[in-house]
Amino acid sequence: MREAAWTTWTVVCFTLGLVQEEQAARHHPLGDRLAEAVSPTAHPALHRSLGHLDADSFDERFEYGLTGLLG
Repeated sequence: MREAAWTTWTVVCFTLGLVQEEQAARHHPLGDRLAEAVSPTAHPALHRSLGHLDADSFDERFEYGLTGLLG
């Protein structure tokens, strides 16, 4: 019972967080600001992953995250 309750709580929080991020991106698009703020020398791994964090990938990231949580 505890695992089911905690899994439900986790899925709800994950969903709310991603929806909030998606809505914020629509109202305040980052454009190139994020890429400009992340230094390739100070944050090389984050800089390399920026291409995977675009505003058009919310549906794919949701499916991926949900599969990871419930898989």
